[in-house]
Amino acid sequence: MLAGMDLVPERNSLLSATTSVLRDAIRAGEWEQELPGERKLCERMQVGRDTLRLALKQLEREGLIGKGDPGRRRPILWKGDDAKGGERKVGRGTVVYLTPHRLERLTETTLAEIDLVRGHLADGGFRLEILNSPAFGMKRPATSLKKLLAEQGAAAWILHQSTGPMQQWFIENAVPCLLHGLPQEGIDLPFVDLDYFAIGRHAGGFLSGRGHEKIALLRPGSPLRGLDLAEAGLREALRVPPIVVKDVGANDPKILGRQIDLLLQLDARPTAIVVTRSRQVLTTLTHLGQLGLRVPEDLSIVALDYDPYLDHLLPQVACYRVDVNHAARIVVRKTMELAGSGATTRTTQALMPDFFPGDSVAKI
Repeated sequence: MLAGMDLVPERNSLLSATTSVLRDAIRAGEWEQELPGERKLCERMQVGRDTLRLALKQLEREGLIGKGDPGRRRPILWKGDDAKGGERKVGRGTVVYLTPHRLERLTETTLAEIDLVRGHLADGGFRLEILNSPAFGMKRPATSLKKLLAEQGAAAWILHQSTGPMQQWFIENAVPCLLHGLPQEGIDLPFVDLDYFAIGRHAGGFLSGRGHEKIALLRPGSPLRGLDLAEAGLREALRVPPIVVKDVGANDPKILGRQIDLLLQLDARPTAIVVTRSRQVLTTLTHLGQLGLRVPEDLSIVALDYDPYLDHLLPQVACYRVDVNHAARIVVRKTMELAGSGATTRTTQALMPDFFPGDSVAKI
């Protein structure tokens, strides 16, 4: 579990970002007299020791920290803007983004949205921290969540892909939270997420309009309500029910390849595949290419979500792309309502993304 400030730098310029994140943390008063050890900083920032040491050397040149003698931690020399006659900003509190995934497992779109949320919250005087917790895998997460909240004070919580038991615990304990995902049946919590039913229905209508009747749906076995709604929407739009393949292997290309092979061996093989996770698109395209099959001439593909790497694929894959900045502003507005009053409107925020037809669907 990560703790303290959100110390994960952006990857576009790792050394520059590492230096900037450390500089901001020092000026925000994250540590009072000295920095943590290099090993702990590397773990929290998810960078190598060489990158960290170069960043520390730059902060040493700027006079923010002292030299690091062997076996001793670096002292913090910066005394605050008030020492120069200025006024230090006083934050309004901390918002915690709680997710079941390590940062490297989050999609680029999710990371981009988190970064925008962090910036908008900072404009409002709040600090965003990102944590993951074992509570996501527990049927009875009460003990773990109680301990987590005792260790980590927050004005509000953002729950990413949370489970029903977790959502119920936050309701019963009246902890201000916003779901970044859909609530489970019977859960009355504010949320921001995509309108998965509408996305599935639109995808089905688009494929039907191009003459496709035999359609396969590839989805992981995760019990996520969004996946269920997308499947329901797809079914409603199709005259012939889709061939649903579950447990396609979220991170294992071999499992996904075997599932595609089985689909292609059917007597009534599908003419189109609907992929629920963008990270599976490249695996699907690669596997079809190895079999000598062309997209869209031999098989059409639609992805129900988006990742920036899709922009660089040929053919361009039909997909659904949300306005990340718009979504981030909604998350921030509702989170600040929670942080300010402990309550927020219960109005649903189901977003319909834009559809990009690409070149991956043939007309038959």
